[in-house]
Amino acid sequence: MLNLQTIRRVTAYATEGLADSLIAQCRTLGARGYTVVEARGVGTHPTADDPFTKNTHVKIEFLVNPTIGEKLMRHLQKLHSQRQPVTVCIEDVQVADPEHY
Repeated sequence: MLNLQTIRRVTAYATEGLADSLIAQCRTLGARGYTVVEARGVGTHPTADDPFTKNTHVKIEFLVNPTIGEKLMRHLQKLHSQRQPVTVCIEDVQVADPEHY
């Protein structure tokens, strides 16, 4: 039987130009690592799926313990409320090695 523990995955969607700054801010708040991938899609803001524009969007994921997850969410939600082009969500995920995160 697997011994899984619950941690949080915080996902931020932002313009590529904000990625380095967001990552640095989240690492300062306690995130140890992250994954960044290019993102395309449509929402209430302008379309993010035009491959010919320089305004590329990214998805940044952080796997963190619940306390750090809440800190990241508060910080990223504050940026969103300040009209920064950031969308954020959080979810529970199961991992076998929680102390790694």
